[in-house]
Amino acid sequence: MTPGMGLELLVVALLVATIAYCAILNRRLARLRGDQAEFLRLLATFDQATSRAEAGVAALRAVSTESAKTLDERLDRSQALADDLAFLIERGARLAEKLEGGGRPAKSQPETASPPEVEAKIGAKVGTGTEARADPAPRSSVERDLFEALRVARGG
Repeated sequence: MTPGMGLELLVVALLVATIAYCAILNRRLARLRGDQAEFLRLLATFDQATSRAEAGVAALRAVSTESAKTLDERLDRSQALADDLAFLIERGARLAEKLEGGGRPAKSQPETASPPEVEAKIGAKVGTGTEARADPAPRSSVERDLFEALRVARGG
């Protein structure tokens, strides 16, 4: 064997090793490209899920804001009604004491004047009994009794 031929055999061996390495590398690159395509599909799915979640959070925020607003309105309305009822109960109790005492005010609790805005509010809601009403008959006997007691208390 001549030194030139030995050198050529060495180059052939190195070329065969390079070809084998290139084939292995080609398979790995093909697998990486396939994984990259799947990764892109996964990323698109994740993006869609994120968009749906953001839309859901925005809708939930809108609903919670609307619910809070409605709840605040109802709470304000119920507080006003509770104040009106407390005033009416107090007036009714004083009127009942007055009626039980034969028309004289009770000595233990002098009748106090109510604030004008509360009287106006109650008068607007209940009415004085002299104006025409859309619904002339009260809905229940309790309501009728309350209207009568208010009319008597106002001196009418």
